[in-house]
Amino acid sequence: MSVNQGRKEFLTRGMIAFGRDLLRSVRSEGAGDGGRGEIVCQGRMVLDNARCLAQRGGCFACLDICPREALWIRPGVGIHVAEEKCDGCGECRDACPLDPPALREYCAPAGTQPEVKGD
Repeated sequence: MSVNQGRKEFLTRGMIAFGRDLLRSVRSEGAGDGGRGEIVCQGRMVLDNARCLAQRGGCFACLDICPREALWIRPGVGIHVAEEKCDGCGECRDACPLDPPALREYCAPAGTQPEVKGD
C-alpha cells in the first residue's frame, strides 16, 4: 500500500477482493450440488450508467474499444450493451478509467436476469 492511498480506497479495494473471492467460492460450492445455488457467468457485460462518465459526456473509451460493436449511446440514458452482440470479452471493462469499472461481467444464480442500472 502506498503512503498516498487513502483509507477509503484501501477499504474499497479490500471489499472488492473479498467479493471476488466469495464469488469464486460460491461458484465452486454450487458446481456439485445439482444446480442449486450455482453462480453462472452469462458471457456478457452489464453497465452501471449511474457511475459511467459517458452519462456526463466525458468518456467513450468502451465504445471505441469494443470489437463486436455491442455498445452504443442511448440519449438521456447513457451507454447501452446489446446482449445479442456482446460476447463478454471484457475489453470494454479493461478500457474503463473508473476503479472499479462501470462495466462488469454478468454473473448471478442460474436462471436469473441481469440487474440493469440506469436503463
